[in-house]
Amino acid sequence: MSDKKKRSAKTTRQQYCLFIEEVQTNKAFRNNKYNPEKPDVLETTWEELTNNLNSTGGPQHSTKQWKSIFSDWKSSVRKKAREIQVARLETGRGICDKALTDLEQLLLDITGEVVTKGAGFPELGVVPVPANIESK
Repeated sequence: MSDKKKRSAKTTRQQYCLFIEEVQTNKAFRNNKYNPEKPDVLETTWEELTNNLNSTGGPQHSTKQWKSIFSDWKSSVRKKAREIQVARLETGRGICDKALTDLEQLLLDITGEVVTKGAGFPELGVVPVPANIESK
């Protein structure tokens, strides 16, 4: 007998859409931060989302597993967006053979593109000294 883990079914497009809908409509998901005034809001929301995701007919997972799945998905989308950005800068003409899907782009639009494009602040560094200045 083989000791290999059985691969779980792929998350469906409908399940990704449900997750994106929740992120769009629920501030707790966008911030993903604990609120001391409402300590159970985030966990309750995740449990409700888990029930909705599991009832779609796609693969079924626990709340912990869904959190991991969507965290991994966000990370891979951001990585892909950074790779596209780098490829466009390298070509000089902005051409790249990769592209984000509509769901991936929507996820970036909602969660912010700072992680892929930067905040737009000038880079700090050493200021070059002009050659015509004599040192004393």
